Amino acid sequence: SRSFIYCNPGSRPGVPGPPVDVTGWNAKFTVRSSYGDGIAIELDDESLGGVTVGTTDGKLSIAMTAKQTAMLPNRGVYDILVTPPDSEPFRLVEGTIIPKPAVTP
Repeated sequence: SRSFIYCNPGSRPGVPGPPVDVTGWNAKFTVRSSYGDGIAIELDDESLGGVTVGTTDGKLSIAMTAKQTAMLPNRGVYDILVTPPDSEPFRLVEGTIIPKPAVTP
């Protein structure tokens, strides 16, 4: 699992401002092996599950089951697409994902 807090810009570089109110937003999390490949994992805050959208705290949380985690590519790309009420969707977070197996059984 992983959580993100979406904040307004701060008054100084590198210092976040107050959290954005994400009440009523929708979010989708997608993982692919590479940008042109098919979807390896897709989660959302509605029918697919696995994504929780907060409220005035700006928090978005992603949680995968063990089975979903096992389906992750050895190396891939991900993004989180959010849709505020009455607005267009936009990509909030993107990056690479490299799953690492546990050391301790």
